[in-house]
Amino acid sequence: MPDIIPACNIPRAAAALRGTRDGTGIFYTRYPHAGERSEGDLHFYQQVWFHKLGTPVSADTYELGHDFPRIAEIELAASEDGQWLLATVANGDGGDYAHYLRDNSGSWHQLTHFEDGVKVIKFRKDAALYLLSKKDAPRGKILRLPLAELDLAKAVAVVPEGKDVVGEYEPSASGIYVAMMEGGPSRLWFYPDNRGKPSEVPILPVSSVGGLHCWRGDELILRTAVFSSQRMV
Repeated sequence: MPDIIPACNIPRAAAALRGTRDGTGIFYTRYPHAGERSEGDLHFYQQVWFHKLGTPVSADTYELGHDFPRIAEIELAASEDGQWLLATVANGDGGDYAHYLRDNSGSWHQLTHFEDGVKVIKFRKDAALYLLSKKDAPRGKILRLPLAELDLAKAVAVVPEGKDVVGEYEPSASGIYVAMMEGGPSRLWFYPDNRGKPSEVPILPVSSVGGLHCWRGDELILRTAVFSSQRMV
């Protein structure tokens, strides 16, 4: 298609984009066009816009970001049913994040602020969000928040803070996989929905774990690294 959207990538950052479920358009991030900001700010003030495929860029509509920090960096994710769009906004490289949700009506809701200590949010088919929080939990805890609530104060801990550091996590059909870091090596655990005792998932000894992705049901794809070698499991 002839669609070309300028000012999306700069040397230090790439664009984020997410297509609509019906395939008629994309939500994307871009930097200011000439004339929208001063020359020195054209590589800052990232925002979210919407482009309908087959239409001119001049018809694109603004979505989110006019009040974001100058050094904001945005990532986009969508629920599997396409009803929700998540914008994760990093305040530069300092490790502070704010999160915004767009519902099916087109309204945006700010779910977390930079000071709330929420680092990552993931969707799951049970109409809930799963949040990695460091608030009063420096080693990390995972919270569950129903999409019907959207009030961070009502989030409930489903993986409490433990003695090890939460690295990555991935919701599955009946629980959550959590990679815990014990200094350098990782251990992989499965926390069932019934809040029963978590079970340890065997991985290669003295290895690190990353790239968690539930393929279907409770089936998990992951990457393990043992010293200088890597294996896909």
